[in-house]
Amino acid sequence: MTIVATTSPGFGRYGSVPDRLAEKGWTFVRCVDTSKPDGGLSEHLAEVDFIVAGLVRVTDETLAAAPKLKAV
Repeated sequence: MTIVATTSPGFGRYGSVPDRLAEKGWTFVRCVDTSKPDGGLSEHLAEVDFIVAGLVRVTDETLAAAPKLKAV
C-alpha cells in the first residue's frame, strides 16, 4: 500500500486529489492536528511513501524515521 501524508492544511481539502489517490489504491493522510508539534506526521513516518510538506518542517530526523520515503 502506498501512503501519502501531508502537513499542509489546504492540500487535499479541495479538488480531486484524495479521490484520485484512492482510485489508485493509495492512502491519503492529513497530518494537521494542531495539538501536536508535527501535526501527527511522526505517527505515520514508518510507513509513509510520500510527504507533501506544509507547515511542518521536514528535518534530517524526519527523513531518518521514514525508511520507505521516496519523495518530499
